[in-house]
Amino acid sequence: MQLNVEGLSAAKRHIIESLAEIHHIDVICLQETHINDDKSDRLTISGFDIISYTLHAKHGRATYVRSDVSDAARVLSSPCCDVGIRHMNDIDIASHCLLYKPPTEHWNNTNLPPIFPHPAVLVGHFNSHHPDWGYQEADLNGEFLQEWALNNDYLLLHDAKQRGTFHSARWQRDYSPDLCWISTTVGRSQPASSCTDLQLSTSPPAAHHQRSPMQKMELQES
Repeated sequence: MQLNVEGLSAAKRHIIESLAEIHHIDVICLQETHINDDKSDRLTISGFDIISYTLHAKHGRATYVRSDVSDAARVLSSPCCDVGIRHMNDIDIASHCLLYKPPTEHWNNTNLPPIFPHPAVLVGHFNSHHPDWGYQEADLNGEFLQEWALNNDYLLLHDAKQRGTFHSARWQRDYSPDLCWISTTVGRSQPASSCTDLQLSTSPPAAHHQRSPMQKMELQES
């Protein structure tokens, strides 16, 4: 499960726990946790172990695996991503990468996402524009990212019929900066979608929220 949580509060953690139980989630990848060094205890999600996290008051990310999964581990962390693996058997492993690129940073030939053996999945908030994932035109970040995917045989899970994963109150439009890429040997599955609609009641009207076909859930912050 991937979610741009825009601040990980107790109420949101409870919703995430419920969604993970309903959908039998093994791995949770969160971006924009907005938790700094003094509040790291706020990362706890019941029923899951945290295998990697980055603390930041404005950004931040965290990766969790279900507590009864014993074959997962973190293998790499960098300023923009955390990489974990899960053993499929005694030989094969599956890699998953949680990535967050701040809007002020830009892709170049030295900081593009890492490449993993198949099978692998990369999820996160890429802050890159390209028509292939719903933007009217590409920016340099989108062109770099698309070229990286083509050169390394990664497939984007995107359904143009779905609403964007991010709603801008300023521009009154939906966008899709949250993306999911899979190595091509994984095979095409159903399109990726947001898990829930997180309405941030702390700053109405909500500037950004996740959307999905599921019933809208509002988090009342205390």
